[in-house]
Amino acid sequence: MNKIKEIMKKEKPRNIVIAFLVGIIGVVVIGTGVSYGSIMWLKNSEDTEYLKDQKVGEISFEKAQLVYEDGITTLSVEMHNNGSSDYNLSYVSINVKDENDNVSTLIGYVGDTLKKGEGKIITASIDKDLSNSKDIEYVINK
Repeated sequence: MNKIKEIMKKEKPRNIVIAFLVGIIGVVVIGTGVSYGSIMWLKNSEDTEYLKDQKVGEISFEKAQLVYEDGITTLSVEMHNNGSSDYNLSYVSINVKDENDNVSTLIGYVGDTLKKGEGKIITASIDKDLSNSKDIEYVINK
């Protein structure tokens, strides 16, 4: 307690308040996903209805996240083969509809085969701001 009193005597209370506020703002900025030098918007399946888990045939799409940072929107999603056999596919088209009903298509490359019970995380990016999206559709391309 004596140390605090000494600091208060040496420093102007205004400087201490400013330092405290800067610290609080820093914690809030980091905690909300805003990064230094750019704005980052993070939406995930827990925050938005349209990013909820979906199923297309025997393939499920789970834990989707949409991040907008530095002019790039990146979508990552876990996909799982819930079928009884291996599934041949090369990529997934991801159609994202914005608030004005404009559709942007992202491509998530998978490879040749998604084995039975296997899961992969696919990531797709586009140089548009899709932070105000309202719908998403996955289209499997064999």
